[in-house]
Amino acid sequence: MNWNYRIIRHSARVGHYYALHEVFYDKNDKPNSMTAEPIEFVGDTPREIIDSLQQALQDVLKTRVLDEDRLSEQD
Repeated sequence: MNWNYRIIRHSARVGHYYALHEVFYDKNDKPNSMTAEPIEFVGDTPREIIDSLQQALQDVLKTRVLDEDRLSEQD
């Protein structure tokens, strides 16, 4: 199963907000699930956190924002 970091648009009582999640893809590379909670960056070393942040930035710059309510319908 493939995954990457994506920005997710969440609905709120008034308006919406954005959060970073890990998104998982089906065998056809369509997003079909995500982490329940936004991602927190932790690691055993500062370098691990920096590497994860760099990967997240690379991922979100290559992909578009996904709507939480339509996750399985979007590419």
